[in-house]
Amino acid sequence: MSYRVITCATHKPVQDYYCFEEFVKSLNGHDAVNLAGLNLGIWGVLASKTKFLRKALQQNLITDDILIVTDCYDVVFTKPLEELIEAYRSYNKPIIASTEKNYWPEEGLKPEFDKHNFPTSFKYLNSGVIIGERDAFVTILESMDLDNYPDDHRKEDGQMFHSNDQFLYGNEFVKHPEIMGLDYLCKVN
Repeated sequence: MSYRVITCATHKPVQDYYCFEEFVKSLNGHDAVNLAGLNLGIWGVLASKTKFLRKALQQNLITDDILIVTDCYDVVFTKPLEELIEAYRSYNKPIIASTEKNYWPEEGLKPEFDKHNFPTSFKYLNSGVIIGERDAFVTILESMDLDNYPDDHRKEDGQMFHSNDQFLYGNEFVKHPEIMGLDYLCKVN
């Protein structure tokens, strides 16, 4: 079984509130695939992460069995990746997404999450760390209809539309609970 950390870093941030250097150190020598560096398209903000991942999988640029898809500006690993994989497997789902206490974004999926009887207050999907089988990611990403999901733009009423990978993954959790589970016990966070 092979696994790979996958992230999307458009630049090395200089602001001290980002923890990019700490993220790299927390990999403890493991390589991460940076989707933003693979020339997979034009960065269109947050939804680009899902679009780039789908394209990399379609082109077989990533062939590992298990994918650890993660942010890199505000995430660090606090345990060895092997332990993370073990924690992921304890949920017995093809894909597990990290969780948080507050629901975001405000696109209306909150009632769908609230229907589940999770034993903790960590019941809302957070797309900061998602671990899963390669084939399950392919299924979920194809289900997202990414070719028709817009990048950030100004709507006719003047309001901004902000594309969002967290909303996309949250929608897939609602549609495919047999494929996606939530890390409500915070084992992989």
